[in-house]
Amino acid sequence: DGYGSIDALRYCLWLTIIDVAAHIPYTDPGQSLLIQILETLDLTSGWEGLPGLGQQMREDWNHDPTFNRVWGSPHPHDYTLDQWINVSSFAARVQSASLVTWINFAVWQLRAALEENWVVAENADTKVAVACEWIVHSGQRILQLCLQEREMGETALRSEGPGILFAGLPGTNLERWGFWTRRLKELRGQVCEAVHMSVDQALEAIRSAEAKLSGPAI
Repeated sequence: DGYGSIDALRYCLWLTIIDVAAHIPYTDPGQSLLIQILETLDLTSGWEGLPGLGQQMREDWNHDPTFNRVWGSPHPHDYTLDQWINVSSFAARVQSASLVTWINFAVWQLRAALEENWVVAENADTKVAVACEWIVHSGQRILQLCLQEREMGETALRSEGPGILFAGLPGTNLERWGFWTRRLKELRGQVCEAVHMSVDQALEAIRSAEAKLSGPAI
């Protein structure tokens, strides 16, 4: 029953790695060490493409505390707010390393932070911090996708639709990238002081990504 055994091993390993990521602060070098481990696995026979990691991460995304607390349905397995920033930082780094592409996660978090009206202040600060992690660690990859004509099916069009504050098209595009940039600048003065550095780092990452890709100053 080798097939079942390897599937079980992968399942347990992804659970463990994601759990470890949740407990490593997003500013800690240990986050980069996890990416190195995944890069080594990706080069190992039978593990190319990290099969099952995307599916497991999608299941974990259901435990986003900033979503569940707002809608009054907290789950005992939800991440804490700090853990959610850590997991999001890990996911952004995975995408930046081209190990797994899950641009939908990035769009969801950027939409939640920058395209919606805020409901709970504590959650709002966390949402912005999470969005900043995506831009800091995967901003160049996100901008690359904004510059491309990405084919999207009906499911993706619905899933990556705009929030109420953004009137543009779904998915990744330059108009949306520009909106995110402007919105981050606006929100810097509204988030708690602890998030100011994250916003500043994200804005610098935006400038760096645009310079590297010779994109417009949006």
